[in-house]
Amino acid sequence: MRNIFYRINNWTNQHLVPFPIRSLLFITALSLGINTVLLIIHPPYALNEKDIWWNISLNLIHGDGYSICSHSYFPFCGPANMITASREPLPVLFFALVAFVFNDSYFAGILTEVAFNVVILWGAFFLTRKWANTKTALAAAFIWSIYPPALGLTDQISGDLLAAVFITWGLYLILRARDNDNIFHWLLAGIFLGAGVMSRSATLAIVMTLAFGFALERWFTKQKPLNKILPSAIILLASIGMMTPWVIRNSLELGKPIVGSSLVGYNIYRHNYMLGTNNYFRYVGSKEGHQALQELLARRTDLLGTENEAQMDDVYRSEGVNIIRAHPLQYAELSLFRFFPLWFNWGVNEAYGTPPDIVDYSVMAFQGTLMVLAIFVVYQTRKDLWPLWISIVAISAAYMLIDSQLRYLISVMPLVISLSAKGVVVLTQNISRHRVNVRGYSDVA
Repeated sequence: MRNIFYRINNWTNQHLVPFPIRSLLFITALSLGINTVLLIIHPPYALNEKDIWWNISLNLIHGDGYSICSHSYFPFCGPANMITASREPLPVLFFALVAFVFNDSYFAGILTEVAFNVVILWGAFFLTRKWANTKTALAAAFIWSIYPPALGLTDQISGDLLAAVFITWGLYLILRARDNDNIFHWLLAGIFLGAGVMSRSATLAIVMTLAFGFALERWFTKQKPLNKILPSAIILLASIGMMTPWVIRNSLELGKPIVGSSLVGYNIYRHNYMLGTNNYFRYVGSKEGHQALQELLARRTDLLGTENEAQMDDVYRSEGVNIIRAHPLQYAELSLFRFFPLWFNWGVNEAYGTPPDIVDYSVMAFQGTLMVLAIFVVYQTRKDLWPLWISIVAISAAYMLIDSQLRYLISVMPLVISLSAKGVVVLTQNISRHRVNVRGYSDVA
């Protein structure tokens, strides 16, 4: 590791690389080093049926189509009923390309996740430098390089880090477009945000909130009516353009225009089925969810056993919504409670049979610190930085309504860290000034 830093420093000095980029390269090397050590200590787990993203990718390149059979979600799947929409398409297509090029190498897929993590690091740097300064941007990049939940995702195949890539860079483009009002930047921002939706569909809440927010912000200006709504229209149309092929495919293959994932109905039922009982403030793990599913199937004698994912999604959604309607107050309370598993993973590990350890509590403390610092900065700059903090609020609300755990927040955590980094810099500067004042007073005395 020391030799790597020395070589980077020597190369950057020889090529007159500016200090900020040289520092960013150091942080990138640190991130790669940490990921390498973690992969050596905890090698990627063996491929199994739970690796849904990767298995769909393999089925796709092996001629079996966009398909998977996961009885945990859809009990009636089988050789003749495997067409799926349970995972968003962009990560699947990306990993299918990786698998095709590298001969089904799972390790190549893991290295791709590490690469995503580095791209997010650079995105956090440029996003933060756009609204703050270089020192704050370097602090944000460093915090991301050691951020435990993100490091914990690089040893498995999922769509979380790719979604964070597109959302982070999309919001950077949003800030640029907001400054220069360049149509191309608005269009590019919409494409990136739409790609984020096609990686993690819950990020659609960000797109909708931003489009409404920009329309509202420009409504009270003296611009022409068309110019008032143009940015919002471009963002929406670009994002819709990214989503349209997926919606059409689902309509043709499954008979229903699913926008994101066919797991929405499943999660609505699984994470709300216990409403009406005395113990509903909890996260529902996979075993409890499976038991709830079996009880539902035993009760629904009208099911034929040949339903596809879209049809079962309707069943789950209907049952879940009926429960919510019967217990609206408890649902509201449970939705607020989901803030804790979303931001701190509170109760999630226990739901999967693993009691929290010192690492889990450390992550909770880390999350709490980041959140407090981010809130401090948002309060100071709430008007100028509303596209950032409103994105965090929007996706948090979307997950709290259905299902929440910390990994789902990864797509906006670079933004949280971007804001928190400013808080770190401000606190550091205040502490430095305080020390100078104390020393100065002592000298006079």
